[in-house]
Amino acid sequence: MFRTTEGRATLTFAYAVAVLLVAGVGILAAFRLNLINEATDRLVDDLGSDVMLSNDIVNQVLLTRYYANRYVNSQNQSDLDRFHAAFSGLEIMLQQARGQITHPERVAMLDRIDPAVESYGDAFGQVADLIRRRQRTQSEVLDVEGVQADDEITALRMHVVTLDDPKAFLAVSNARNAFQSMRLNNARYVDTGDQRYTVLFETAEQQARGALSTLQEILSTPSQRENAAQARIAVQGYWKGFQTIRRDYVEIQRILDTELDTLEPEIASAASEIVSSVERSFAQENALTERLIFQTRWVLMLTTGMAALASVGLGVVFSRRMAERERSERALRQARDQLEVRVKERTADLEQANEEIKQFAYIVSHDLRAPLVNLKGFSAELRFALDEIQSVMGDARPHLNDEQQQRLEYALDEDVPEALSFIESSVTRMDAFIHAVLRLSRLGRRQLDPEPVDVEALVQNALESLAHQIEEHDVEVHVGSLPVVVADRTSMEQIMGNLLDNALKYLRTDVAGELEITAEEDEERITFHVRDNGRGISEDDLPKVFAPFRRAGRQDAPGEGMGLPYVQTLVRRHGGRIWCESELGEGTTFTFTISKHLNGESEVEEEGGILG
Repeated sequence: MFRTTEGRATLTFAYAVAVLLVAGVGILAAFRLNLINEATDRLVDDLGSDVMLSNDIVNQVLLTRYYANRYVNSQNQSDLDRFHAAFSGLEIMLQQARGQITHPERVAMLDRIDPAVESYGDAFGQVADLIRRRQRTQSEVLDVEGVQADDEITALRMHVVTLDDPKAFLAVSNARNAFQSMRLNNARYVDTGDQRYTVLFETAEQQARGALSTLQEILSTPSQRENAAQARIAVQGYWKGFQTIRRDYVEIQRILDTELDTLEPEIASAASEIVSSVERSFAQENALTERLIFQTRWVLMLTTGMAALASVGLGVVFSRRMAERERSERALRQARDQLEVRVKERTADLEQANEEIKQFAYIVSHDLRAPLVNLKGFSAELRFALDEIQSVMGDARPHLNDEQQQRLEYALDEDVPEALSFIESSVTRMDAFIHAVLRLSRLGRRQLDPEPVDVEALVQNALESLAHQIEEHDVEVHVGSLPVVVADRTSMEQIMGNLLDNALKYLRTDVAGELEITAEEDEERITFHVRDNGRGISEDDLPKVFAPFRRAGRQDAPGEGMGLPYVQTLVRRHGGRIWCESELGEGTTFTFTISKHLNGESEVEEEGGILG
């Protein structure tokens, strides 16, 4: 009896210990589950919002850079307003990031962005002020002095005609031609910034002053000599205004090259580093969650094992409670199964969200922009380091023999600079390629807006914009009777503009240029022909004319090799096709068709994509 009582007490104690152990393991499992929930919340809430904000900052930096470059090129007030709106949006995002991002590493990155953004805004403000001053100088000085000088020279010319003096007539004609050359070269310099036009402007100004001085000496009437003197003053004022514009342009280029081009990569790099830091934190939290899940599974397995062991060891003593124990075990198994299902579902959701965020952030911050920015930044660092090495090695060269000096000079003065120049040009070209492919993609997705388009008027407008090239190459242009078509106006302008520009680019220099635009139509389509008598295209190069980034013949004209792929995409979207017929040395004819039944949908996408 004693042994029985003692045995029962021992078993009861063992049961109590087992119950306590099971309860402790259950509490540990609950604690682990709570940690999993907290880690999940951090992933979904805190890091998710940080990722979204960081990517928004990167995109806003790119948008601000885009409108800054666009305003410098166009000098339109609307582009300046868009820049200010984008810049204000960037400042608001950075202020929001200050209140939201608390991680020390990312706070340090924000500390790098803030002063850079402020400096960028100040520098661009200086550029905007210089552009506005240049526009005021053009309208308030050059235009006024130009009209004054033109009026004075015209009055002198009318007077000289009555004198029957060939020398005076030659002088006033030279003055008039020289002043027209000044105005023309001023306009070209303002449009292109090419320094060659400043040389031509200075030459024309000297010729104009010399001709007016000669005319002032020839004229005998005091009033006419006064007119010549006033004309010289107006020409001098026009020259001074041009010098102001020239100085402003040089200052704008200095700010762009030394400040904005330096700050833009710094801001973009810091913003990309924030995205990378968030990604790393996301990966760490995800790893912690997976580790907790793994440990919790083992805890649950241990709990199940202990419960089963207690059931076997105490089954004889507590037989009357077996039914209740079995119910408890079933409930425990059900809870375990439900918990495992929940853990698997949450794990799958987390893995999917993690993968999507990683792919998006990687594409935005690395695949497209970050590598190019890094290459450009590091090549600049290498060039700076090369300058430092050259400066230091200058003192060491006298201590080297001739062969060593030659090897050093070749490496530092030729080999390394050439390699750096190749890297920089390759980065620039790759950036242009990315922009070209993005533009081609947008062309394939843009919704067409069919409307009646007078193609003849559209071609005349395009030829007027190319008047300088036509005059420079002495091109004879023939425009046939062109119909009114139902098409997307913007697309037709791009098609005709690209084909006409190509024809003028590749004209021959040994014969007068000829350019002919004709059209014909039938019941289904309209066919256009753009013919020139330029260099022509060899038979081997014809298959690659419409290939992206491929250019046929001698490459002495600027371009990326994307003009004709753009044209091909737009023509196909209008239900047509384009082809080329050419003979080397004789000329080229581009022919394309436009469907008469355009409905605004992209037909090329049904044929297999943007590039066809």
